Amino acid sequence: MALTADDARVIADQFLEAAQAIDAYLDANKDTISQTDNDVLRDAQRNLLRSSASMTTAAVGLSIDQMADAAAELGQVITEARESLAHLESIGKAIRVAAGLVDLATAIIAKNPGGAFRAVQVLRDELA
Repeated sequence: MALTADDARVIADQFLEAAQAIDAYLDANKDTISQTDNDVLRDAQRNLLRSSASMTTAAVGLSIDQMADAAAELGQVITEARESLAHLESIGKAIRVAAGLVDLATAIIAKNPGGAFRAVQVLRDELA
C-alpha cells in the first residue's frame, strides 16, 4: 500500500504532536530529569520536529507494502506512543518511546519499509 500525500501530511502532524508530547513530558518532570536525560529527549524532540517538517515532501510516493493498511497502522502507533508520554513514570521508557518514534520517522523518510515495520514493532513492544 502506498501512502498518499494526505497520509504523509497526517503522519507529519502526528510526529509534530509527538514532539509536543515530549516537550510536555519534560515540562511535567523537569525537577526529576537529569540533564543527560533531558538532552536525550530534547534531541529526540528536535529529530521529530525535523521529520515532521520534511515528511510531506519526502514521503510522496512512499510505499510500505509490508504493512497492511499502512497509514492507519502508522497513525495508530504514533498516537499511542505520543499519548503514552503523558503518563510514563520511567525516564528510561520515555527515552525508548521517543527513540522509537525517531526511528520510525527516519525509516519512513528513508523509504525503508523494513525499517518502518521494525520501528512499529519496537514501539508496539515498548507500549505493551
